Order: sequence, then C-alpha cells, then structure tokens
Amino acid sequence: MPLSEHAHLVLTNSFQQNLADIMNRGQCVHQRLVEQFPLTSTVWQGLAKVLYQGETSSAEQRNYTPTEVGMEFGADIAQATYSFTNGWEDTAMAFDSVMLKYSFDADGDVLIFSNFDLSSDDITCEQVQIKWGQRGRLGDPNVMARSQLVITAMLPELDLDDFYAAQPEPIQIVPGTSFCTLDYSSTSTDTFVPIKETKQRMIEKLMTREHQF
Repeated sequence: MPLSEHAHLVLTNSFQQNLADIMNRGQCVHQRLVEQFPLTSTVWQGLAKVLYQGETSSAEQRNYTPTEVGMEFGADIAQATYSFTNGWEDTAMAFDSVMLKYSFDADGDVLIFSNFDLSSDDITCEQVQIKWGQRGRLGDPNVMARSQLVITAMLPELDLDDFYAAQPEPIQIVPGTSFCTLDYSSTSTDTFVPIKETKQRMIEKLMTREHQF
C-alpha cells in the first residue's frame, strides 16, 4: 500500500476492504512495479514455483545447467531469484535490498552451484564452485530503477538520490570461484573449510541466495 493512499483510507472499512479498493484501482505498489518493470524470464518463473512453492521439477528443468539458469537470471531485472515468486515478494525483495544496503552496507549475493552431496563430511569449499554469481546487484541501473519505484511509493520522505548515485556496478563472480570466498573483488586465498561449517556461516550472511543445479 503506497503512502499516498493512506489519506484516502475509509476508517469505517476493514483493512481488507481498503486494500481491495486500492487494488481495484491498480494502485498497490506491487501492481505498479509489475506494470512498469515486469520480469520476463519464463524459465525463472517456472523455477520459482519449484524452489519456493513446492511444485515438482520437470525433466527440462532438471536438465538446465548452472550457467544456463545463471545467465537467464542475469539477463532479467530481478533483485533475487525469490523475486519471481509473485508480485508481492518481488516488491519485498526490491525494498529490503535498498534498506539493507542503506542501513547496514550489506550487499546481496546471488550464487548458483553445480549439484553436490551436502551429506558428505569430506566436501571442502574448493570442491564446491560457483558456476554463476553476482554481488551487489542493486548497482545494475535496471534493477535499481525497480527499487527506486518501490521506495518512493513506500517511503517518499527518504531522500536517497546520493545513495543511488554512489552505488557501484555489480561484481560478476568469476566462474569456478569457491564457496568460501568472501571478497570476490580480490585474489585472496580461500581456506579449506568443510562445507557444512561454511554453509552455516553463509546462511547467516544477509541476503545470500544459494541454488544448486
């Protein structure tokens, strides 16, 4: 619900009634986002149903390579793979990517791997390699434009012009980079940490998205 609609709420109506009215006029934030900046990847729209909504993967989807789905994602303008779930979640991802970067200088990572056996105690980071990855996707002008629309509608009092202008381009992670790498812009040596310990550390990192294909 955009802030501009708050003054028009009918106080005797329920939240659901007010929301329905705004949606009927096409003025909810997610409706504006989808109308002005639609996501177009049918591949990821299908994968999102499998990853996040419990659908069974098709034979075609199981044959996708990590590089194929990574390049497909990179060619679209979503902030994260979860953005493909629906318009509401797309809006949420566009919003929180800005808030995390603005408030905590936390960049989002999108990391896609080949399939590996997580149950093995012997797997090290060196054996688990990123096939496609990107850090700081907010710096992509097309991705940023979507976030600007959402923030302007929900927090119009927040002046972020300087913040947007200061965002660097996303870091494209070199294929073959190991799972342990923290600084993708350097050539620092990775430590050979068992994958279970590393996965727990990565889960605790804000905005990390991990997918295996």
